Amino acid sequence: MNVFHLTIKELVYRKLNFILTLIPVIAAVALCVMMLTISKAAYKELNRQMRNMGTNLIISPKNMSQYDYINDGFTDATLPESYIDKLKNAKIFTVQHLIGTIYQRSKVQGKWAIITGTMSAAQVSHAGTKPPMGTRVPKNEVYAGFAIATQLKLKKGGDVIIEGKSFKVSKIYKNKGNREDIMLYMDLAEAQTLFHMEGKVNLIRALQCQLDCEDLGDAAEAIKKVVAELQPLVPEAKFIEQADIAKIRLQTRGMMQKLNNFILPAIIFVSLLLIGLMFFLNVKERVIEIGVLKALGSSSNKIMFLFLSKALFIGLIGGILGFFIGSYLSVHYGHSFFPATGKKLSFNWNYLYFATTLSPMICIVASYLPAFLASQQDPANILRKD
Repeated sequence: MNVFHLTIKELVYRKLNFILTLIPVIAAVALCVMMLTISKAAYKELNRQMRNMGTNLIISPKNMSQYDYINDGFTDATLPESYIDKLKNAKIFTVQHLIGTIYQRSKVQGKWAIITGTMSAAQVSHAGTKPPMGTRVPKNEVYAGFAIATQLKLKKGGDVIIEGKSFKVSKIYKNKGNREDIMLYMDLAEAQTLFHMEGKVNLIRALQCQLDCEDLGDAAEAIKKVVAELQPLVPEAKFIEQADIAKIRLQTRGMMQKLNNFILPAIIFVSLLLIGLMFFLNVKERVIEIGVLKALGSSSNKIMFLFLSKALFIGLIGGILGFFIGSYLSVHYGHSFFPATGKKLSFNWNYLYFATTLSPMICIVASYLPAFLASQQDPANILRKD
């Protein structure tokens, strides 16, 4: 009877040991797959949440008063909208998205509001294909901040008159407790027409600055690196650095990365210990069988290969089951943790390859010492005792 048949028969005969050895393998693979799958959604969710806090960098006109902009929430100074295309088509590697924005103060139904013209983010040429970012408001519609909607008694689906033109209120934001609560958002092109600013923007916001942040560590230095790359392209512009927001991004991303770097090795280490323990118990349980096999002429290598083949089989089965369980749990429950990005989670079939490759290797490593000890058993001593 060859090693394969012996392995199958042993697994069928000792079902409990097989199941108890298989469980930590499945659990370890499932947890690793879940961590890897969900971490992608977590990074995307983080980017969306951080984007709502503001941007790393604001590109503004040189003649803009930063004091007036911060104090009033709007500015009359402008930049050519063509700067967005200029930066988008340049080979810059520190910024992925650019958003042109207009901020203008206007009296709406007797109340002052800040009209914000915005657009979907222009993606720089090096960034590849990525999901659109920024607030894209459909034409002839507005999104209203909480405070201005309350003051004007605006209702979702109702109308509001801005600068003599009627717009449908298609969304009302929740209370944010800042200046955004008195903003009315509309399509950039419509805002340009409304305020006679065709081809102009007040500010350009830089999103998703790729700063090699984990290496730089210092958010202020990271922002300076971005400015150094952009300044020669638009020398007429001024850059407002928002290092605090960048610092929060850096710290949060770094924390998530450190968490992954700790948890994944910890899962693998614990699974190694559990699998190794189960194989030690299996060797102890099969000591008479080992003695008989050696007495019948089985070599030490064959005995060792018998245990390693069992480890390989368990690792393969555990890897496949762990991949499907981990992927299913991630996809099925991911949206509960990440409302915006969790719905896009899907099975990553690359992880199946890694699961069916690394899992058997881990099982073989964990079982090597028990297998070696089993192969060194003296059949005379074993059979004399029993």
